[in-house]
Amino acid sequence: MALLYKGKGLDLMRGISIDIVNSMETAPDIHHIFPQSHCVKTGYERHKWNSVINKMPLLPESDREIGGLTPSVCSAKFVKKVKSNRVNSVIESNLIDWDAFINDDFDAYFKDRAMALLDAIEFALGKSISDRGTEETVKRFGRPLE
Repeated sequence: MALLYKGKGLDLMRGISIDIVNSMETAPDIHHIFPQSHCVKTGYERHKWNSVINKMPLLPESDREIGGLTPSVCSAKFVKKVKSNRVNSVIESNLIDWDAFINDDFDAYFKDRAMALLDAIEFALGKSISDRGTEETVKRFGRPLE
């Protein structure tokens, strides 16, 4: 979450930066991107949907507005509310693939976001993560994260 704050990910409904300064003013909620109820109903593995890969900070009012909506329903609501040509950039500012998000493609979203978060971690550390291609990583994410 600290790297998302540092990267100035934008709040989905308000479009403002959720950085450390704004977080001090209004403490963000940690929101499941693919909601828990949808993940359970669909049969996704708990260790995936309840991991940091499927979470993001949101301002409390946005979290309440989105609630348990799937990404495709959330994005349609977001497009109507924001009425901006930068809707996809707001989603992508949180290291989320727009196409996977609007199509409720959990597997593609999960793999892409895992790689994006690992990239952010590597950048912050200034060095490579040595086990990105290990058997355990492949088992969890479906392919080497390179």
